[in-house]
Amino acid sequence: MRFLSFLVLVVLLSSGPAQAAKTRSPHRQSGFECSQCHTTTGWKEIRFDHAATRFPLEGRHAAQPCLACHRVEDFSGTQPDCSSCHTDYHQGALDLDCARCHTPAGWKPTIFSHDQTAFPLWGAHQAVACVQCHADERTFQFAIQPGTCFDCHERDFGRAEVAVHLEAGPDCETCHTLDRWQGGHNPAWFEIRSGHHEVSCGRCHQREGDYESYTCAACHRFSLDVPEHQGIDPQDARCRECHAHGF
Repeated sequence: MRFLSFLVLVVLLSSGPAQAAKTRSPHRQSGFECSQCHTTTGWKEIRFDHAATRFPLEGRHAAQPCLACHRVEDFSGTQPDCSSCHTDYHQGALDLDCARCHTPAGWKPTIFSHDQTAFPLWGAHQAVACVQCHADERTFQFAIQPGTCFDCHERDFGRAEVAVHLEAGPDCETCHTLDRWQGGHNPAWFEIRSGHHEVSCGRCHQREGDYESYTCAACHRFSLDVPEHQGIDPQDARCRECHAHGF
């Protein structure tokens, strides 16, 4: 009789912890087999294949522990959108689709393409830092709402060495290109960067305020002995009419 009681006690003790362990699972969601994530060598050895889900772990996400994104009680409750894990640095001012500008490799550098906006960055604008136009690094609101070149370049307009701006007005693209201010020429009319033409405006345009008239004789020798030069005023030589490329 004592032996039978002892045998029953042994059976209870040997099966009790196993039964208890079975009821103490930390996961509340159902429908998953333990072997989908765990191995028989230990619970902490996880072999779950995240690439088989709709959110493969790439870049810095791959280095995060499971509990950085999931609750141990219910792993299925995590949403794949960025805002479910990341605080909106831009305070709702920009699209919540972070992937438009960022990658899993890190928040910086961004991959935002200005070509998809109403103001593609052409010429010298490509080298301008974002904060020069967008005063707030969080919301990226404009420091000055741009409509024309003058809206951003009013200060440049007032720094002109000559009075041409007083007559030309604020339509900068009449004379300038997006490459740079220096030169003030439309390359389709005259490529100011040809030869040695990067000189001050007054060198060629000697009548102050009148930039439709110009002289080439200030720099170039002009000889009336050449038959083609007969009848041409050497002080207002229209060399470009024959020497279109400035050479």
